[in-house]
Amino acid sequence: MAGAVSVVILLLYLATLAPTIGLWDAGEYIAAAFGFGIPHPPGNPGFVLLGRVASILPIAPTVAGRLNVLVAVFSALSAGLWFLAAEHVARTFLTPKRALCAAAAAALVGATAFTVWNQSVVNEKVYTLSLFLLALDLWATLRWQSAPDGPRADRRLTLLCYRLGLGYTIHIAGLLAGPALLAAVLATRPATLKRKSLMLACAGAFVLGLSPYVALPIRSAFRLGINEGHPTACEDGAPHWGCTVSRETLNRFLYENNRTQYAKPSILDRQQTLPNQVKMWWLYFKWQWFRDPTGTSPEMQSALAMLMLMLAGLGGYAHWRHERRSFIPFATLITTLTAGLIFYLNFKLGFSQALAMGITNPAAQEARDRDYFYLWSYSALSVWIALGLGITWRTIAESLVGENAATRRDEGRVPAKLWQTASPVLAIAVLPLLLNWSAASRRGETFAEDFAVDMLNSVEPNGVLFTGGDNDSFPLWFAQQVLGVRRDVTIVLLPYLSTDWYVRELIARTPDAYDVARGPALYRDVIARAPGHPVIAMSRTAADSIPQMTETFEARRVQLAGFFLDIPPASIPRDVIIMLRIIHDAGAERPIHFSLGAGSSAIDQLLKPHFLTQGLTRKLVPDPKAVPGAVAGGKEGYVDVPRAQALWKIFRGPSTLVRQGLWMDVASANTPYAYLRLANAMAEAMDSSGTPKPAIALRTQITDIATSMDFLRMMGGQENALDKPAGLGYAPVAGR
Repeated sequence: MAGAVSVVILLLYLATLAPTIGLWDAGEYIAAAFGFGIPHPPGNPGFVLLGRVASILPIAPTVAGRLNVLVAVFSALSAGLWFLAAEHVARTFLTPKRALCAAAAAALVGATAFTVWNQSVVNEKVYTLSLFLLALDLWATLRWQSAPDGPRADRRLTLLCYRLGLGYTIHIAGLLAGPALLAAVLATRPATLKRKSLMLACAGAFVLGLSPYVALPIRSAFRLGINEGHPTACEDGAPHWGCTVSRETLNRFLYENNRTQYAKPSILDRQQTLPNQVKMWWLYFKWQWFRDPTGTSPEMQSALAMLMLMLAGLGGYAHWRHERRSFIPFATLITTLTAGLIFYLNFKLGFSQALAMGITNPAAQEARDRDYFYLWSYSALSVWIALGLGITWRTIAESLVGENAATRRDEGRVPAKLWQTASPVLAIAVLPLLLNWSAASRRGETFAEDFAVDMLNSVEPNGVLFTGGDNDSFPLWFAQQVLGVRRDVTIVLLPYLSTDWYVRELIARTPDAYDVARGPALYRDVIARAPGHPVIAMSRTAADSIPQMTETFEARRVQLAGFFLDIPPASIPRDVIIMLRIIHDAGAERPIHFSLGAGSSAIDQLLKPHFLTQGLTRKLVPDPKAVPGAVAGGKEGYVDVPRAQALWKIFRGPSTLVRQGLWMDVASANTPYAYLRLANAMAEAMDSSGTPKPAIALRTQITDIATSMDFLRMMGGQENALDKPAGLGYAPVAGR
């Protein structure tokens, strides 16, 4: 039955599966799995190993599709495991067949909770794999409790410890089942902890589970397409004992594993008040049962959330009353996944939470909504919600017996007809499926891939493209490394330039030559010389010696790509210094472009007079107005109208946005907004150059895109709400 439930849920996920990548980390993780690389800290080697296998299996026509199927399979298996856990408890107060109905409700509610469903149809990260291990460990813990003491129970406990270690290599959440396991041991057979041989076996199994981490320093020594953190001291393109087994490798490995790059504060240094952090959890809890992106039915959403919360409370009480032994580990797991995570994660205000509070200061809010971190909480709660439905079903059926049949009611002999009469209450389990379908489904969504191709094709052959962050960069990595699109373009993440490891990667990386046959037709006549050297001509030692901040006490003039730049006295951060050095070294023979989402106020002050908008990028030129066809385009500055028009004709993104319709994720809205920025700048430039007809056509497209996306709703009535790039992810602040 659990297998059948998993198959049904898998069919649901396959019916709503994304055909390619989504925004945020999807492009990075799929490309890392495909190339056996290292994604951002902590590196997730367990996922990369598993994802590499999935990427070459014939389970879907594309690499992205195979990884998406992988997460769908593991999430569907999780639903089957929650089915088993719910049935294990429900049979203590329901007949076997009715316990199966309650268990099916648990699987359905958990699988169609918005965040679970939405994350199960695209491989954004590793959350559904971690969910599977959590559910598996919980089920195995319940089995261990039920089994008699002996060698078989010892083997199961040892295997559980191995999976805890293995789960950590996929995500730190792999450890979240640990407290539940410990609670089960203490409540069931506490003497187990005194058996030294068994404890040593469990410790050894846990360490063995961590073994995928060995792959990080070994793989990092190679020239990888994605090698974030570079957790090895080996720099020559191949590992050897002298550098792999060294103190420097250990230091770099710990930097990677501890996520030092993100400078996360101590959990004792609260980034937001605990009540606000609990409110964030509650906001995302409301999303699970009715994701209302337009905010048209807040009362219904809140009422349904309250109903689900009460059912969970009722189910928890029924669990405690009827099956106290399994209640202890499960309640421990729920506590860990709710109160424990809220305290440990120590988030700022959630993106949507801050938006609702009228707070627009980026320093006070998360870069995006973090509901996916609570995916495990909402999924596990489905068991108690289903138990709550089961006990409600029973209570209603018993109440229909009538006062004259008290004896039968007490004995639980309720006629089957009355059970059938009360059964419509189980329809509550179907509500998330019906209410979340349009919001959770990613069927036919291709925007992230289309955006990446359009962005890369906006760059001239053998160009250097400076980008801003996650959504500005990770889809491009996927397009280059998996699809093979425009590998001649060197992508440089501005936020990463503050780290030592990323600059060392740039120093060692030589770009591919431009492939004329696969490039856009508009570049056929462009003479492109293949660069035979990296974008920055600097030794690793020299790069490492650049501090995080450099004070200049007098004005300086530096020579860049064909022009001089005057830098006033100021404190110049490391990333700006490295950026200027790249422009100087590569700009002599390579076009320099900035994505429309990249940069900062400091960079704009320095370089905006030299920006010329071409497609989704701004090309750096000595004098924009001297370029043939360049026209002033409002606040975007000068626009290369002929080039922008030629690119717009081959862009895939605009039609995709109209087809996909409502834009769900406000935090990532600046990515599609780049098309509106470009189209508006082109229209203003055409107006000023006396070509109003093309401008009218462009404005019609702008209206179509904005209407389809419901862009005015996302703007929230603030005309400048999206002027500053948002949804670009964390910016590293630490070195190495």
